[in-house]
Amino acid sequence: QDMIGEALRGCCSHGPEHVLYVLNCWDVDLLKLFSKVRSPDFLDLLQGLVPEMDIVTKARLIDAAQRQIDFFFERCLQEFVVELFCQTRGKELTTLKNLLDEGGDFYNLHKLVFSDLPEDLRQAVLTHIEKEGDAVRAANAGLLRKVLSDIDDTLFCSGGHFPAGADKRFPKGQLYPGVLALLRELGRQQPSASSPSS
Repeated sequence: QDMIGEALRGCCSHGPEHVLYVLNCWDVDLLKLFSKVRSPDFLDLLQGLVPEMDIVTKARLIDAAQRQIDFFFERCLQEFVVELFCQTRGKELTTLKNLLDEGGDFYNLHKLVFSDLPEDLRQAVLTHIEKEGDAVRAANAGLLRKVLSDIDDTLFCSGGHFPAGADKRFPKGQLYPGVLALLRELGRQQPSASSPSS
Protein backbone atom coordinates (compact mmCIF):
# COMPACT_ATOMS: atom_id res chain seq x y z
CA GLN A 1 0.00 0.00 0.00
CA ASP A 2 2.75 2.46 0.93
CA MET A 3 4.75 1.54 -2.19
CA ILE A 4 1.77 2.14 -4.47
CA GLY A 5 0.97 5.46 -2.81
CA GLU A 6 4.61 6.53 -3.06
CA ALA A 7 4.74 5.59 -6.75
CA LEU A 8 1.62 7.64 -7.48
CA ARG A 9 2.98 10.63 -5.56
CA GLY A 10 6.21 10.28 -7.56
CA CYS A 11 4.21 10.34 -10.79
CA CYS A 12 2.35 13.41 -9.56
CA SER A 13 5.58 15.27 -8.85
CA HIS A 14 6.32 15.13 -12.59
CA GLY A 15 2.93 16.65 -13.42
CA PRO A 16 -0.70 15.55 -13.24
CA GLU A 17 -0.61 14.06 -16.74
CA HIS A 18 1.66 11.26 -15.46
CA VAL A 19 -0.82 10.13 -12.79
CA LEU A 20 -3.72 10.50 -15.21
CA TYR A 21 -1.84 8.29 -17.67
CA VAL A 22 -1.50 5.61 -14.99
CA LEU A 23 -5.19 5.88 -14.05
CA ASN A 24 -6.21 5.51 -17.71
CA CYS A 25 -3.81 2.70 -18.55
CA TRP A 26 -5.83 -0.46 -19.22
CA ASP A 27 -3.05 -2.46 -17.54
CA VAL A 28 -3.99 -0.81 -14.23
CA ASP A 29 -6.96 -2.47 -12.55
CA LEU A 30 -8.61 0.46 -10.76
CA LEU A 31 -10.86 -1.90 -8.80
CA LYS A 32 -7.80 -3.58 -7.28
CA LEU A 33 -6.01 -0.26 -6.87
CA PHE A 34 -8.90 1.10 -4.79
CA SER A 35 -9.01 -2.07 -2.71
CA LYS A 36 -5.26 -1.85 -1.96
CA VAL A 37 -4.83 1.91 -1.54
CA ARG A 38 -7.67 3.79 0.02
CA SER A 39 -5.98 6.05 2.49
CA PRO A 40 -7.13 9.64 2.96
CA ASP A 41 -3.80 10.72 1.39
CA PHE A 42 -4.58 8.71 -1.76
CA LEU A 43 -8.07 10.20 -2.05
CA ASP A 44 -6.66 13.69 -1.42
CA LEU A 45 -4.16 13.11 -4.23
CA LEU A 46 -6.98 12.08 -6.57
CA GLN A 47 -9.21 14.98 -5.51
CA GLY A 48 -6.42 17.39 -6.35
CA LEU A 49 -6.35 15.95 -9.87
CA VAL A 50 -10.11 16.20 -10.53
CA PRO A 51 -9.88 19.54 -12.42
CA GLU A 52 -7.35 17.91 -14.79
CA MET A 53 -9.38 14.74 -15.38
CA ASP A 54 -11.23 13.93 -18.55
CA ILE A 55 -14.67 12.32 -18.51
CA VAL A 56 -13.42 8.77 -19.12
CA THR A 57 -11.05 8.98 -16.14
CA LYS A 58 -13.86 10.23 -13.92
CA ALA A 59 -16.18 7.46 -15.10
CA ARG A 60 -13.53 4.78 -14.51
CA LEU A 61 -12.82 6.09 -11.00
CA ILE A 62 -16.52 6.28 -10.09
CA ASP A 63 -17.07 2.76 -11.39
CA ALA A 64 -14.08 1.38 -9.46
CA ALA A 65 -15.15 3.15 -6.27
CA GLN A 66 -18.76 1.99 -6.57
CA ARG A 67 -17.64 -1.63 -7.01
CA GLN A 68 -15.75 -1.68 -3.72
CA ILE A 69 -17.37 -4.19 -1.37
CA ASP A 70 -17.67 -1.61 1.40
CA PHE A 71 -18.56 1.43 -0.75
CA PHE A 72 -21.96 1.63 0.93
CA PHE A 73 -20.21 2.23 4.28
CA GLU A 74 -17.14 4.25 3.19
CA ARG A 75 -18.09 7.91 3.55
CA CYS A 76 -14.74 9.20 2.24
CA LEU A 77 -15.12 7.13 -0.93
CA GLN A 78 -18.71 8.28 -1.38
CA GLU A 79 -17.66 11.92 -0.94
CA PHE A 80 -14.93 11.44 -3.55
CA VAL A 81 -17.50 10.14 -6.05
CA VAL A 82 -19.80 13.10 -5.34
CA GLU A 83 -16.85 15.46 -5.85
CA LEU A 84 -16.24 13.91 -9.28
CA PHE A 85 -19.88 14.55 -10.18
CA CYS A 86 -20.04 18.09 -8.82
CA GLN A 87 -16.91 19.16 -10.68
CA THR A 88 -18.38 17.99 -13.99
CA ARG A 89 -20.62 20.39 -15.83
CA GLY A 90 -22.82 20.82 -18.88
CA LYS A 91 -22.69 18.29 -21.68
CA GLU A 92 -19.68 16.65 -20.03
CA LEU A 93 -21.98 15.68 -17.13
CA THR A 94 -24.40 14.16 -19.64
CA THR A 95 -21.52 12.14 -21.09
CA LEU A 96 -20.41 11.04 -17.61
CA LYS A 97 -23.92 9.85 -16.75
CA ASN A 98 -24.12 7.94 -20.04
CA LEU A 99 -20.73 6.29 -19.47
CA LEU A 100 -21.83 5.11 -16.03
CA ASP A 101 -24.97 3.61 -17.53
CA GLU A 102 -23.07 1.76 -20.28
CA GLY A 103 -21.27 -0.69 -18.01
CA GLY A 104 -23.50 -3.58 -18.99
CA ASP A 105 -24.29 -4.69 -15.45
CA PHE A 106 -26.18 -3.44 -12.42
CA TYR A 107 -23.42 -1.03 -11.35
CA ASN A 108 -24.99 2.00 -12.97
CA LEU A 109 -25.99 5.59 -12.26
CA HIS A 110 -29.38 4.66 -10.78
CA LYS A 111 -27.89 2.16 -8.32
CA LEU A 112 -25.16 4.61 -7.37
CA VAL A 113 -27.47 7.54 -6.68
CA PHE A 114 -30.52 5.79 -5.24
CA SER A 115 -29.01 2.77 -3.47
CA ASP A 116 -25.36 3.40 -2.67
CA LEU A 117 -25.22 7.02 -1.51
CA PRO A 118 -26.61 8.31 1.80
CA GLU A 119 -29.44 10.85 1.64
CA ASP A 120 -27.34 14.01 1.98
CA LEU A 121 -24.90 12.99 -0.78
CA ARG A 122 -27.74 11.73 -2.96
CA GLN A 123 -29.41 15.14 -2.71
CA ALA A 124 -26.13 16.88 -3.57
CA VAL A 125 -25.77 14.79 -6.75
CA LEU A 126 -29.42 15.16 -7.76
CA THR A 127 -29.36 18.93 -7.18
CA HIS A 128 -26.20 19.22 -9.30
CA ILE A 129 -27.65 17.06 -12.09
CA GLU A 130 -30.86 19.13 -12.10
CA LYS A 131 -28.97 22.45 -12.14
CA GLU A 132 -26.66 21.36 -14.95
CA GLY A 133 -29.55 19.84 -16.90
CA ASP A 134 -31.41 23.15 -16.73
CA ALA A 135 -28.31 24.96 -17.97
CA VAL A 136 -27.81 22.54 -20.88
CA ARG A 137 -31.47 22.83 -21.91
CA ALA A 138 -31.32 26.63 -21.69
CA ALA A 139 -28.18 26.75 -23.84
CA ASN A 140 -29.63 24.51 -26.56
CA ALA A 141 -32.43 25.69 -28.82
CA GLY A 142 -33.52 22.16 -29.63
CA LEU A 143 -35.11 19.39 -27.66
CA LEU A 144 -32.59 16.96 -26.16
CA ARG A 145 -33.54 13.34 -25.71
CA LYS A 146 -31.96 10.07 -24.73
CA VAL A 147 -33.33 6.99 -26.45
CA LEU A 148 -33.51 3.83 -24.36
CA SER A 149 -34.31 0.56 -26.05
CA ASP A 150 -34.79 -3.06 -25.18
CA ILE A 151 -32.55 -5.46 -27.09
CA ASP A 152 -34.33 -8.77 -27.71
CA ASP A 153 -37.10 -8.51 -30.30
CA THR A 154 -36.54 -4.75 -30.47
CA LEU A 155 -32.97 -4.29 -31.70
CA PHE A 156 -32.02 -7.92 -32.41
CA CYS A 157 -34.33 -10.79 -33.25
CA SER A 158 -34.50 -13.46 -30.54
CA GLY A 159 -35.27 -16.15 -33.08
CA GLY A 160 -38.15 -17.17 -30.84
CA HIS A 161 -35.87 -18.46 -28.10
CA PHE A 162 -37.49 -18.18 -24.68
CA PRO A 163 -37.07 -16.18 -22.44
CA ALA A 164 -35.49 -13.60 -24.76
CA GLY A 165 -38.51 -13.24 -27.01
CA ALA A 166 -40.96 -14.78 -29.42
CA ASP A 167 -40.17 -13.38 -32.88
CA LYS A 168 -39.17 -16.13 -35.34
CA ARG A 169 -39.25 -13.99 -38.51
CA PHE A 170 -35.43 -13.58 -38.58
CA PRO A 171 -32.53 -15.70 -37.36
CA LYS A 172 -31.48 -15.30 -33.74
CA GLY A 173 -29.20 -12.28 -33.28
CA GLN A 174 -30.03 -10.59 -36.59
CA LEU A 175 -30.31 -6.83 -36.36
CA TYR A 176 -33.75 -5.67 -37.40
CA PRO A 177 -33.63 -3.81 -40.73
CA GLY A 178 -33.79 -0.04 -40.26
CA VAL A 179 -33.77 -0.06 -36.47
CA LEU A 180 -30.42 1.74 -36.12
CA ALA A 181 -31.55 4.47 -38.53
CA LEU A 182 -34.78 4.82 -36.53
CA LEU A 183 -32.93 5.11 -33.21
CA ARG A 184 -30.46 7.58 -34.73
CA GLU A 185 -33.33 9.79 -35.96
CA LEU A 186 -35.14 9.59 -32.63
CA GLY A 187 -31.98 10.62 -30.80
CA ARG A 188 -31.14 13.52 -33.10
CA GLN A 189 -31.55 16.99 -31.61
CA GLN A 190 -34.78 18.53 -32.85
CA PRO A 191 -35.76 22.19 -33.00
CA SER A 192 -37.94 23.16 -30.05
CA ALA A 193 -41.63 23.87 -30.63
CA SER A 194 -41.08 27.57 -29.92
CA SER A 195 -38.32 28.05 -32.50
CA PRO A 196 -39.31 29.20 -36.00
CA SER A 197 -39.13 26.55 -38.69
CA SER A 198 -36.98 27.17 -41.73
